[in-house]
Amino acid sequence: MLRQSHETRKGNPSGLSPRAHRLIQSQHQTPSERRTPTDHRLGTYTVPRRRASEYQLASFRILERIWPLCGDPCGKYLAATISEDIKCRERFDEFGKLSVLLTDEVKAELQCMSAATMNRHPKQFLDAR
Repeated sequence: MLRQSHETRKGNPSGLSPRAHRLIQSQHQTPSERRTPTDHRLGTYTVPRRRASEYQLASFRILERIWPLCGDPCGKYLAATISEDIKCRERFDEFGKLSVLLTDEVKAELQCMSAATMNRHPKQFLDAR
């Protein structure tokens, strides 16, 4: 009588190596069934989902406009002075066509936005410039 290997008894009748069998199985799984990216043995990698943005696109458009008007400050300084800057720029109508986007909700989002987020976003804006 032939002795069956451990892998054959577990559902690997093809006779492939355990690693090859796992690789083939993982290709037929949905991303939620696959293992985490830290399991490098399988060769599978699921891309982690990005979190949804807490802020509206209008907030970032206003931030893109106000940032150069303030002299390209760092995020910490901009976060500390954003409410005064918004009032001043709004009073002198320096937003132009973007003044339509400047609602009370957008103002509140900009005042609650962290300095790190304010630093991160203009960096992307600068790369596109």
